[in-house]
Amino acid sequence: GYWMAEGGSITSTKPTTREVSLKLVKVGIVVYLTNELLSDGGAALEAYIVNKAAEEFNFMIGDSLINGTGAGQPKGLLNWPSLVSIAKEAGQAASTILNENVEKMYARMFMPYMQGAYWYHHQDILPQLNTMSLGIGTGGVPTYLPPGGASVAPYGMLKGRPLEATEFNATLGTQGDLI
Repeated sequence: GYWMAEGGSITSTKPTTREVSLKLVKVGIVVYLTNELLSDGGAALEAYIVNKAAEEFNFMIGDSLINGTGAGQPKGLLNWPSLVSIAKEAGQAASTILNENVEKMYARMFMPYMQGAYWYHHQDILPQLNTMSLGIGTGGVPTYLPPGGASVAPYGMLKGRPLEATEFNATLGTQGDLI
């Protein structure tokens, strides 16, 4: 696109493109069976194998999307050169999450994609979220509450976006504990 004067002409350009190669990699999954399961056989055995294989496949894909090295597996978002990290606050205790951390993370989100954004976290950050507050005068107000309050549900919204615990996020105090 160009801003042009009345009667001006458009300068011809061509888009820059690059070639991308995708390489398929096999995923192998082992399902251990007992002699009892094998002797039962039939539809129950098939359902068991399909269920266990699907669970492991889903774990491998989910984990690689966040933590993958790119060597024989997808490169996870924590290993991309474009990763944006938020440093802890001056004087912030180790293994804590402050409202200021969340505010800075939120400010770095790409706004055109905000409507579909999710927060992903390790479950051990929940005590930090549940006690996080915004200081006002000598008091403060909570900045995170699950729907219906702390006694109703463990899942909620943070800065208006859904918050979801995963087994793929790093533990509290480690990069990737809150994404």
